[in-house]
Amino acid sequence: MSKLLQTILATWGIFRVPEVGIDQVREALAKPEGPLLLDVRTPGEFADGHLPKALNIDFFAPDFHQRVQALDKRRDYILYCLSGNRSVAAARALRQLGFEKASSFRGGIRRWKGAIER
Repeated sequence: MSKLLQTILATWGIFRVPEVGIDQVREALAKPEGPLLLDVRTPGEFADGHLPKALNIDFFAPDFHQRVQALDKRRDYILYCLSGNRSVAAARALRQLGFEKASSFRGGIRRWKGAIER
């Protein structure tokens, strides 16, 4: 295998985003010191309904990187959006910024079968 290909594969592996399912999100909600749920949708989407205890930081906002830099890089994060696409991209961005414990809720809030806050 060429050195270039090894570098590309290694880089992809470093920034590969783990995805979690509904059970892991439920566990996070049940633990007082569990992972922080980070809703990366717009404020309007967040206001329409979000997971309990979630913090909203809009992935498309110009200050997204600035706002996430204020978070604790040692903490576990589960990011979610409507369908899972934005949250994967946002979790990848967090990992590139040094957040090693950022994952994405597979399928997003559309798959959620629990309480929603408004």
